[in-house]
Amino acid sequence: MPGVGSIPRFSKDEYQRRYDLVSNLMHEKDLSALVIYGDMYRGTEVRWLSDFPPRHDTYLIWPAEGEATLLVRHFNHVPDAKKVANVTDTRWGGNHSGMTTAEVLLEKGFTSGKIGLVGRIPYEDFDILRSKVPGVEFVEVDKEYGWLRVMKSEEELQWLRKAGEINDAALEALAQAAKPGLTEFELIAALEHEYVKQGGEHVLHFFSTTSMEAPEAFVPAQVQKHRVLKLGDVIINEIGVGWGGYTTQEHRAFSVGVEPTPLYQRLFDVAVRVHDEILAILCPGATIKEVLDIGDTIHDEGFSINDGLFHGYGMGISPPPGGRTRKTVLRAHEEDFQYQENMVLVVQPNVIDEASGAGLQIGNTVVITAEGVELLTKYPIEFKVVGL
Repeated sequence: MPGVGSIPRFSKDEYQRRYDLVSNLMHEKDLSALVIYGDMYRGTEVRWLSDFPPRHDTYLIWPAEGEATLLVRHFNHVPDAKKVANVTDTRWGGNHSGMTTAEVLLEKGFTSGKIGLVGRIPYEDFDILRSKVPGVEFVEVDKEYGWLRVMKSEEELQWLRKAGEINDAALEALAQAAKPGLTEFELIAALEHEYVKQGGEHVLHFFSTTSMEAPEAFVPAQVQKHRVLKLGDVIINEIGVGWGGYTTQEHRAFSVGVEPTPLYQRLFDVAVRVHDEILAILCPGATIKEVLDIGDTIHDEGFSINDGLFHGYGMGISPPPGGRTRKTVLRAHEEDFQYQENMVLVVQPNVIDEASGAGLQIGNTVVITAEGVELLTKYPIEFKVVGL
């Protein structure tokens, strides 16, 4: 992975590939520039072109011709941003990022034509852009921009493989640390220590600990508790780690000190079956319908699902479209959608027993290849007994 000093960088060819994709999009939409917004929650749109991971409201102005400008919200963040970003014109975003963005557009001579907007731009900023640059027509191209990033290059896959390796190590650190008497926060400390020391980036560490005999959680929790781990507990988890903005997820179940109960073993067996059968059919040309057909198995076995069954991934959640099972779907699926080579997705059945409140989740991040799938996360799928 080539870099500048200690900062990982892609090759010149990889950056040019991205610039060409963006240039083609602007040509197709007759756009004179893009205004790309990012923050800590949704910053991959900015990072994909600039290498800079936004923390607070950040704008990347990307003209069809001429130099790009990166506007960083906090003045004291600018020195480091100048080192991290690959955009030469990196500046302070001023006291109001929306106003500064409008001023830079005028500075660059954008007084007419169309400019594409990417990201969840705050309404106040959008209102400023319309009022301060009235001759420009602002059009949303968020979805079109998102699809530019779906087909991963070999260099991007290298970074995802690295993220997967660190993800595996973090799960093993969690398994090694898990002993009766520890709090959920001590488990977090163990897995964070592992991925941070390897240069991994925080994405998410959702997990729940609960008794298998009297379960009180059936899906990994976003907020950890002061609960103390006990003999006979289960740890269900969704662990995500990043490398240079490229992220993986994996989901496993751990039994604390004892073998899984019959119900939990059955939940595990159904989850693994669905997971494995989906991976077995994924290849170029496979459809979402085929994935959903396999997902129906969960309900045929008398269980249900709480989390999404599958979704696109790679730099956070992305296309291709994902969703839940047909019986739990929140919106219509695009069942005719066909997967293509180099698409990355997470397959993650969260199988639950609604009567008892028991549940667990099994999942991996994979890339579709000409032959099928390549696992990007490889921690063994077993109902591992920990804390012995």
